[in-house]
Amino acid sequence: MPSDYCLYKRHIQIKLGVSLVDTKIQILIDKAGSLASLPDIFFKVNELVNDARSSASDIGRAIEQDAALSARLLKIVNSPYYNFPSSIDTISRAITIIGTRDLRDLVLATTVTRTFSGMDNDLIDMEKYWRHNLYCAVAGRILAQQRHVKNTERLFVAGLLHDIGSLVMYQTIPELSNEALQRTQSDGTPLYIAEKEIIGFSHGDVGAALLQKWKLPDSLIETVKYHHEPELAENHREDVATIHIADYIANSIDEDSNRCGVITPLDERTWATTGLSLEVLDTALCEITDKFLEMHSLLFPTTRAA
Repeated sequence: MPSDYCLYKRHIQIKLGVSLVDTKIQILIDKAGSLASLPDIFFKVNELVNDARSSASDIGRAIEQDAALSARLLKIVNSPYYNFPSSIDTISRAITIIGTRDLRDLVLATTVTRTFSGMDNDLIDMEKYWRHNLYCAVAGRILAQQRHVKNTERLFVAGLLHDIGSLVMYQTIPELSNEALQRTQSDGTPLYIAEKEIIGFSHGDVGAALLQKWKLPDSLIETVKYHHEPELAENHREDVATIHIADYIANSIDEDSNRCGVITPLDERTWATTGLSLEVLDTALCEITDKFLEMHSLLFPTTRAA
């Protein structure tokens, strides 16, 4: 009898309707189980941030129930990464200074990295995976600052999560994921295209579905879904374009952390979408490297940055 792998591959290689693709992706997320779950504290904080009746004090009290999380957050906001002029000694004070949504995004960043960092899989080196994503996150935040947008932490989180769907795929359909990786490495086909042709959907599709399950903002969901295909974005084109550029920068700065060995081409139209010019790279590259080292020591204190 054919294996489950062969049956699955044969089934998904037929022409799939959108609803069937969505169903297959949801099956993968359900199969991932605890891998695709975040601590309850994040969902509580996210719920409070989305509730107009909640105050900064309500959010602060919820976070302070987790002493380890509170300590990590205070360490981050008091670090050179933010470079605030005075010390911030309470979560409520941190919320007042950086805002509820930015702090929610920091909670997400710290909980995601802690939850997923222990993943064990033959297809991926987790230290390199997070190194690439952190470079993308820092680049995304700095480019957002250049765009003078509010809530720049959402671009940091978008960069940190842009490849999160890969972890679900490597855990649940490793053989098919490896086939896509091998094709990319052998003939240079961009990974997201190889995934769509072999599996029927990409890591961007899976990541977007996971973020939707976590009830994250639409801007994050669309950015993760289309970070390789910015021309398909509809409602958050500037954010998607920013992370598309940040991903390219991350691969260019640290080629060793690129799991494919192939840099997906940059869609040069994204520069016009963001309103940024190529000249910003001259000043941004050094800052990206410096901020990367600072944030790496905060989020991954037990691993080397390079």
